[in-house]
Amino acid sequence: GAMNPVLKLGDVFISANPNTSEVVNLPSMVYSNQKVNFNVIAKDCKGLNCSKGGGEVFIELKSCRGDQVTGVEVRDNNYGSYMASFVAEEVGEAKLSVSIN
Repeated sequence: GAMNPVLKLGDVFISANPNTSEVVNLPSMVYSNQKVNFNVIAKDCKGLNCSKGGGEVFIELKSCRGDQVTGVEVRDNNYGSYMASFVAEEVGEAKLSVSIN
């Protein structure tokens, strides 16, 4: 049978300067127990990709009520790119917040 989406991803909040980073490859619908991988690209103030990693990236996935939905694992690929992944277990709509230090 067709899988039902369990999680609808709403707005993505990036607490770093929005011009300086972006979230890519994030699906808008997530299915139960599906591992979702996406990338965070950190950019400098000129909007160019950072050439090195090492910045601390903190990603939270929260429901509309503000509860944390699931933990997000982040791996530094260096060169300013980060790979993030999570597995959705809870039904509903969620917001992703990304902060890069």
